[in-house]
Amino acid sequence: MTVFRTPSRKEPRRKVGIGPRIVVSIKQTYSEKEQGRVVVYTTSMGVVRATFLRCQKVKQILRNLLVKFDERDCYMNRSIQNEIRNRLPNQMLALPQVFLEGQLLGDADAIEKLNETGELRDLLKPYKHPMHLLAKFCDNGEKLSDS
Repeated sequence: MTVFRTPSRKEPRRKVGIGPRIVVSIKQTYSEKEQGRVVVYTTSMGVVRATFLRCQKVKQILRNLLVKFDERDCYMNRSIQNEIRNRLPNQMLALPQVFLEGQLLGDADAIEKLNETGELRDLLKPYKHPMHLLAKFCDNGEKLSDS
């Protein structure tokens, strides 16, 4: 049996590149693209029941607060999976993840704690969906009388 050995080096290997600059530019790009938006990464795969239920719970909290949010389902979508991995490079990926204007707000546990303390309502007040405008329209899109 032949064993291949790498030659020993006097200097330890060092990564050469612009890694930190790339991370900063990625964060700036998301901040610019998601200005004024709440983004939630979830999964619709019900096989891992605990994760699925946590995703449902976070979405329900946001709906109860009347917050308009963009949902990005990681199930069966490789580009969204890569996107969330790029956004959380050093963390173990656990869904759901909530981002506010490109900045990480937290996972399901963090959102629940913020909701229980009332801080979430204050943070998301500018993103509240104008339900009073929707109430003026009936189901088929026709405007109701203003009386």
